[in-house]
Formats: sequence, structure tokens, C-alpha cells
Amino acid sequence: MNWPLFFLDLALRGLVISGAAAFAVWKLRGRMRTVAAAFGLLALLALPLGLFLPRWEVTMPRAATAVDSVAAFTVSWKLPVTVWAAGFLLVAGRLLPGWIRLQQWLRRSTRATNMRIMAETREAAMILDLPAVPEVRLTKWRTMPAACGFWRGTVFLPEDALEWSTEQLQMVLLHELAHLKRRDPGMATLGYLACALHWFNPFVWVLHRIWMRERETATDALVLSTGVAPKCYAMHLIDIADRFRHMTDRPMLSAAMAGPGLEQRVRSILSYVPRPPGGRKGMAVAATLTAGVLATAAATFIPRPPPPLPGSPMAKEVDLRLTADPFPGDTVN
Repeated sequence: MNWPLFFLDLALRGLVISGAAAFAVWKLRGRMRTVAAAFGLLALLALPLGLFLPRWEVTMPRAATAVDSVAAFTVSWKLPVTVWAAGFLLVAGRLLPGWIRLQQWLRRSTRATNMRIMAETREAAMILDLPAVPEVRLTKWRTMPAACGFWRGTVFLPEDALEWSTEQLQMVLLHELAHLKRRDPGMATLGYLACALHWFNPFVWVLHRIWMRERETATDALVLSTGVAPKCYAMHLIDIADRFRHMTDRPMLSAAMAGPGLEQRVRSILSYVPRPPGGRKGMAVAATLTAGVLATAAATFIPRPPPPLPGSPMAKEVDLRLTADPFPGDTVN
């Protein structure tokens, strides 16, 4: 495999797809923004699978011999490929501390056996139509409620959750299980890996930042769609944020109950209006984005062949055809 050409192809296709996804996010509103941003990040993460699709062809510069030309081109790309690999390791390596901290949380927490917590968790899972009831674990230190995991998921609650009112416990569990229903913890990891793969692409970071900012608003909307009163939900959200405002120990792979932009979230909650899922505009933009991604991933660039070298048999053949008389049998008296 010609790795320099592979990375060049990856960068060009990534710019096209991320630019289209950023445009879609800019045009959409509400929950569809997070869907478009997540779609763009996942498409960028899957771009290396383009090895099995038609490749773009790039004409090599003409040199004395073909072997010397390819060797010179490959050597000139050693530095950029090394820089990309260093950037990838630097960005992807930032996931390691979060993974280590999450393992510590799993070891130092205990599985919740309180009947009230277990009953409220089952009820929240039934309301959100989750395929399985996630595990709830209690921590002895002050931590924000958080949801982690790719498949079934795990919800972490502080031990003082045993003293919460039933209504507050319901709100917190609905919020965290809504994150699991939306696959936010897993998407957070995959989106960051997409940023590591395309760390040089500014559109990727824009998509990731928008998704991280909008996922809490989208989760709040999902909770409110179950019939929760917006004012009551906003009050519990502010109470949780005030209770843990000095807390800084939280895993990177979690979806916290009260993150940055609390004021904006509260305004969005209080102005919530039930809307039907999707919509014509959202479906049209999603279909257009899907078609653009597929066309970009499968596109094959066919360059114009280079002119033949002077003195070569091909060049003599071309000169002969250009100077030949097209009507050799016609004569003028």
C-alpha cells in the first residue's frame, strides 16, 4: 500500500464529509443537530474502511525513471506521516486517563441493592423503553450522577442518593438513562477517536464541540417528552448543580447531569414545546448528507494521463498521426 497517497486521500475525503456535516448542523435546529453531528463524526471514523472502496488515482510527477519518481515522492511524505501519527497518539492518549478513572470507579463502588433505587431504575427504563435495565452503583465520595458504558450501561450515584426524595431520584435516573438510550457515553468515545484520526481537520473539532454541547439539551428534551413537568425538572437540575458545583472528580466518558451551559439548558427546558420526531426538513438534510457521504467515499478520481516523453515510441506515433494526410487518395490538379 502507498501510505502517503492513503493519508492524502483520507484527508481530502474527510474535509468534504466534515464540511457537509458542519453545513447540515448549521442548518438544523433542536435534536437533529446532535444527530447530524454524530453522523458526521461516525462517517469520519469509518473513512479508513475506504480501503475496500474504489481509490482516488493520483498521477506521479514525471521524472527520469518511474522508480526514482515513486521513491522521491515517498521520501518527501515521511515527515507529514510522522506528524500525523504523533498528533493521533497525542489526542487519542487523552482517553487513557478517563478510562483508568472509570475502572477505579467500578472497583471502588458497590452495586445498589436498595429496593427504592432498584424500583425507580426499572420504572425509568420502562418509561424510556430501554431493552435492559442498567446497573446502578453507589460511590462513597461526592460524585455527580453519571452514565457510562457502550452496551447495557452503568449509572453511578453518590451514596447520599439514598436520602433523596422520590421525585428527585426519578428525575436523575430518567436523565442518566436517557443518555444511555441515546448511546451518548459510547458516542463520546467514538467522537473523540474521530477527532484523533482527523486532528488536523478543523471541521471535525467543530462537530465534536457542537455534539458535546448539544447532547445535554437533546437529553433534556428526551426526558421532557416522557411527560415530566419542565418547571419541576429545571428546579431539580439547578439543585443538583448547586449541590455538586465544587466537585471536579468525574470520568471523561460520562454524561454528567449538570454540565457547562446550565443557564442555557434551563431556558431551553422552560421553553420546551413537544415536537414530533424528525420532520421533512430534517429527513431531507439527513438524506442529502447520507448521499454525499456515500458519493465521497466511493468517488474515484481519474486523472488525465501525462504526455509521452519526447523521443519515445508513443511520442513518434502521436506525431505521425497528427502530421498524416487524412485523405491520401485525393489530389488537386
